[in-house]
Amino acid sequence: MKFRARLVMEELPQMIRVLQALERTADRVIVLHLPDAESSDVRFVVRQDMAGAASAYAAVGRQAVFADYRIQSKNGNNIGLELEAANLIRTLKSAAEAQDVTVRLSKKDVEVLTFEFHTAMGAVTQAVPARVLSAAQLSECRPPTVQAAPGFMLPFAVLRYLCSKADKMRMLDGCMRLEAHLAEICDLEMTVENAAVSMVCTLDSLARADASRVELRNDGPKSLSAAVETRQLSRALFGYHAIGGQPGAHMLACSCYLTDTCVRFTFPLETCAGSLQYYIPILLE
Repeated sequence: MKFRARLVMEELPQMIRVLQALERTADRVIVLHLPDAESSDVRFVVRQDMAGAASAYAAVGRQAVFADYRIQSKNGNNIGLELEAANLIRTLKSAAEAQDVTVRLSKKDVEVLTFEFHTAMGAVTQAVPARVLSAAQLSECRPPTVQAAPGFMLPFAVLRYLCSKADKMRMLDGCMRLEAHLAEICDLEMTVENAAVSMVCTLDSLARADASRVELRNDGPKSLSAAVETRQLSRALFGYHAIGGQPGAHMLACSCYLTDTCVRFTFPLETCAGSLQYYIPILLE
């Protein structure tokens, strides 16, 4: 099993922001899926560690983040690595000032992802311990299959506001109810309540998600509702951090879909030709 590549330094800040967003969802560990040399995407995954937990999947263009990419394994030249999110972020931050960074899979007492920084002062090496996943374990790190559903768009400025609001609302109760009215112009209502108080956050004049427009013409306006864990929603909304460093971030928006089984958020990662997706399970009422 072999892997070696150079980091594309221009995309390193964006990669760090994506990992910081994922770290909010992960308790500690994320999975790095290094694909065969013919595949287009490298994936970072936060798996469901228990029933009812949220999951997250970031796909970034392989050529956008890696150059001189070489990989070999018995699993169709795919490698899955389980890494401590904090260790990986800390190492990439250290690499940000380097002129060039080479990364390779090495084996010491355990498997490690070794980063070699080339600077004006010489070479510096840092290693991030890793656990190699079996082919079966890696195959489980795929986004869930969900039924198509109508959705709406949340602009970047709204996302920052919602993330802050959800942080406050989760102090009142662990369950939040979402009510969405979907037409050409959409509305969203978020409600948290307990025995003493009720807090409601209402957003209107939201654009319809592009993928929903054909369904809208066929079926007309819709009203959808779902209950989710407030903490998981708050963590998913922090995905705005991943798109904040991109040029023209204020023009970007996240799409949100309320399906039968989950609430799905998709954040565009345009500079590295990818996306960040969160799947929050719906609570049974």
